Amino acid sequence: MTKPTKILFFLLFLGMVFFLNRPWGQAAGLEADLVLYNGKILTADTEDPANFTVAEAVAVYDGKFVAVGSSQHALEFAGPGTRRIDLAGKTVLPGMIETHLHVNSQTVSHHLERSLDTTGPPLAWTSKQDWLAQLRTRALEKNAGEWIIVGIRGGPFNRGNVDTHPAAPSLSEMDEMAPNNPVVIRLGGADPILVNSRALNLLLERYPQGIPVIVKDQDGNPTGLLDTAAAYTMAEFFPALSARELEELAPAFQKELDEPAARGLTTVATRVDADSLRVYQILDEREEMPVRLAYAHQMAAYHPLAETIFRRVPGRAGHGTPWLWLSGATMLNIEGTRGPQIGAACIHGTYPREAVNFPAWLEQPWGPHGYCKLTGNPNDTVLRDALLTAARLGWAISNIHLNGDRSLDDYMDILDEAERRYQIQPADLRFSADHCGYITEQQALRAKRLGITFTCTPASFADAEKGILGAYSLIYDKDRAADSVAPFKRLVRLGLMPSIHCEGHQDWAFTCLQRAITRRDKVTGQVWGAQQRINRREALYTYTRWAAWHVWKEKNIGSIEPGKWADMVVLDQDYLTVPEDEIAEINPLLTIVGGQIRYSEPNFAASEGLPTVGFQAPPDWWQR
Repeated sequence: MTKPTKILFFLLFLGMVFFLNRPWGQAAGLEADLVLYNGKILTADTEDPANFTVAEAVAVYDGKFVAVGSSQHALEFAGPGTRRIDLAGKTVLPGMIETHLHVNSQTVSHHLERSLDTTGPPLAWTSKQDWLAQLRTRALEKNAGEWIIVGIRGGPFNRGNVDTHPAAPSLSEMDEMAPNNPVVIRLGGADPILVNSRALNLLLERYPQGIPVIVKDQDGNPTGLLDTAAAYTMAEFFPALSARELEELAPAFQKELDEPAARGLTTVATRVDADSLRVYQILDEREEMPVRLAYAHQMAAYHPLAETIFRRVPGRAGHGTPWLWLSGATMLNIEGTRGPQIGAACIHGTYPREAVNFPAWLEQPWGPHGYCKLTGNPNDTVLRDALLTAARLGWAISNIHLNGDRSLDDYMDILDEAERRYQIQPADLRFSADHCGYITEQQALRAKRLGITFTCTPASFADAEKGILGAYSLIYDKDRAADSVAPFKRLVRLGLMPSIHCEGHQDWAFTCLQRAITRRDKVTGQVWGAQQRINRREALYTYTRWAAWHVWKEKNIGSIEPGKWADMVVLDQDYLTVPEDEIAEINPLLTIVGGQIRYSEPNFAASEGLPTVGFQAPPDWWQR
């Protein structure tokens, strides 16, 4: 053996001695940033929720789990600089994923004075004459050509009857009050809207072939009312926010994202407009995102040039950064919003004219079957073409409102058509259907073949008689409604991996879990559709592993496994053993995202020598 070879073998021998006398993690040059030990870690690490691993400890390095197992094993990764937290038997869940939460609009509602797509506060309705005078005052404050985009506060007309109500301002009246400025009047959302001629002419000049729905009178003249397709297309003319304005909005958007962390959420999914997305990108670039965000862009919703838009936008579902990524495109609402309670959901049945809990049914502004935007509606061609184009180009559809049983069938018809026309595999697209308003066994089987991902809300169990359950009980019957509204067990049994969402600004995540498990009416105590109850392990997966699939990040989040992003929540009670009717009383002690503490309960933080961070609110602030 040559001298250099002897030296090499000697160095290798010393290295082996050094390696065998140190814990493995440190021997590999890895010192964990954080170790949680002596706990009950519900890992959700298997496809079957009945047999996932319950570990004692985790070690985190560089934002990822590097060890999951016994306390001894995890502590082998600890070094002098490692933060160690003795859980003393406390339960840890994977970071929870809310798959349908309107954080951008909630930012506007709770932290800003006006919406991003308005130019000032709403005009208050006292009378038509007074309202028009307010519009005139706004116009006098503007330079010629500047936009006036406002809402209405109060007023005798609404989104459903504005086209027939005599108090609604006419096109000529708005032209008289603001002859030199384009005007848009919002009626409680993005559609429908009222416009004056200065705004309408911009749309007609760019799209001379016409766009549904520019509402016209009996003589064929525009009335100033723009319904869905025309209303959304109108937005492309609106003035964009400046870089300075976007920077000024960032703290408000960050503040709203602080709140999900306080309820144990580490990822939320939402839909965005271009301005909101840019604000989130600013937060992401600054590394100031409190939680992760999966976004569905509304760029092509009801747009006559959807294909051009889809081809111009780079990226596919899952594309982005670890804190902000694309989950697909949204077509927003393929039926009327707010479900069957106001007669807007698109249903196979017919809405009764009179019902004590649902007075809106008396007028039936959208007809006896609701607002069916995919069939028999002036918007249907634009919307269907956009959905077919998305399927053909491989775009996922996400964050789409769908409550009616007929809407679900119409939606699945489009996927069937896309499969026939383009020889695609619909299951690869993961088209989403949000809310699970009404799903029968036959529909669920069809949805499984088409690969639809469902995110369901159990909110209807809060006060069932006045909500979706009560509405469908009158439209069909009580047993059918109880079996088909948010049918979690059906979807789980068929392997559809449903996720769960609460949606509201102050909704409590563990209340959502409790309702899915018990299906108990908060007001009456009645259990609705006991056969559709799921157990607490299955419910855990709806907020973790299956939700990760829904937002296209199943390889990174949704379970506690080595190599995945270190998202988890430490609880004050044991989720698996606390009585079912007390699950809503569980509170997070720590919410950790990427190994960083984003929320800490003050008393627990003090006991562990940790800082108190994140949004703080008293327990009764949340809707439990």
